[in-house]
Amino acid sequence: MGTSDDEDQTDGELTLLQATLENLFSIVQTTYNAIGPCIVDNTKKGLFLAKAATLDITTEKYETTLKDIQRLKLAKNTSYVPNFQQFTSLMDLYGQIKFHEKKFSSDKKTEASTSGMNVTVAQPKLPPLELPSFDGNVSDWPTFYETFKSIIHSNQTLSNDQKVQYLVSKLKNQALGVCAGIPPVGSNYDLIWNSLVERYQDVRYLASYYVDNILNFKNITHESHFPAQC
Repeated sequence: MGTSDDEDQTDGELTLLQATLENLFSIVQTTYNAIGPCIVDNTKKGLFLAKAATLDITTEKYETTLKDIQRLKLAKNTSYVPNFQQFTSLMDLYGQIKFHEKKFSSDKKTEASTSGMNVTVAQPKLPPLELPSFDGNVSDWPTFYETFKSIIHSNQTLSNDQKVQYLVSKLKNQALGVCAGIPPVGSNYDLIWNSLVERYQDVRYLASYYVDNILNFKNITHESHFPAQC
């Protein structure tokens, strides 16, 4: 009778330990499965790293639980051969998780460092300069072009980050639309400036504008000499 009770108790312990083992493996498997989404979406790295933070504790519990299971099975059947293949499978997942944990942690530190540098660059407030604004009116372009070119564009003491801030702050309406969609950062300064020059410094474009103005002026003058008859 006592032997039967002992066997029932052993079976109960084995069932509990086996359920615990499966749960621990599931935790590690879930963490491993989170690696893939992180590769295509950086915003998911934080959740993965939070899961990976408990990996060592989970793995240690898994190893202890597996040993207890093998010990009980061996006590129940002396001819039983202990099997730790499950632990080998777990360690394969463990290695991949630790590798990506280190990689993603390094990535986040780099991103934070780069972000901090960007904030630092954006902080200095540029001194105000007497520069004309430009709204896309062709007649104002020559003045804006020569002034901005001499004071800002050709100024070797200014960085491209500073130049692009000055430039964009002086653009309005149609002129601002020329660089719509282009981030106003130093690396894009030449692109924005050249886009404006190509649009408004075009000789044929300027000639057409001035011819239209002359013709309009002549029409107005002609009409002023010949008032409409009532």
